[in-house]
Amino acid sequence: MNIVSEYLTVKEVATHFRLSNKQVYRLIHDGHINAVRIGGAVRIPRRELDRLDPNRSSSESDPTVDSPAQQELIGL
Repeated sequence: MNIVSEYLTVKEVATHFRLSNKQVYRLIHDGHINAVRIGGAVRIPRRELDRLDPNRSSSESDPTVDSPAQQELIGL
C-alpha cells in the first residue's frame, strides 16, 4: 500500500459514514477524527475508519444499516 492510499479525503470519509463534508470537518475540528494536512489538503488516515467503525466490513455490505460509529458521530 503506498502512502497516498493510506489516507482518505474528507469526501471519502463523509460518503462512508453518510455525513456531509461539513460534518466531517467539524468532527476533525472538535478532535473526534484525527486528520493531517498533506500539501495543503486535509487527509484522514485510513486507520481512522478502523478506529471509528471496527465493524465496517459488515456494515459496508449493507448500506442501509447505520454503523455504530455513524450513530455515535451523528449524536455528537
